[in-house]
Amino acid sequence: MESENYFIYSIDKVIEITDNRIRMNFYEPRFRRDAIRELMEREGLNASAFASRASVQRTLIGGWLPGVVTPHVGTLTRLCRVFDVPIDFFFDQAPSDPVNQETV
Repeated sequence: MESENYFIYSIDKVIEITDNRIRMNFYEPRFRRDAIRELMEREGLNASAFASRASVQRTLIGGWLPGVVTPHVGTLTRLCRVFDVPIDFFFDQAPSDPVNQETV
């Protein structure tokens, strides 16, 4: 019988379940600087209109787009509500370099 592997992804870890073993890979989530641009394009908004709708200063958008500044968690939560996206929309979906591995 062929074994099946299951993967569970969360914002800070990947859990792999296989053959009665659970392995967790912890990683540092990375903000996707292209996420803001994707939202702007999806909604058809320029930076000023996006800032207005998101209730942030226009200068913040100028820092987010090139990745110089990362939005505060409270701001990300507001963006999720305003633009109807999950919080993981703003972060890398899969870890590129696990920080810690743990097998249970």
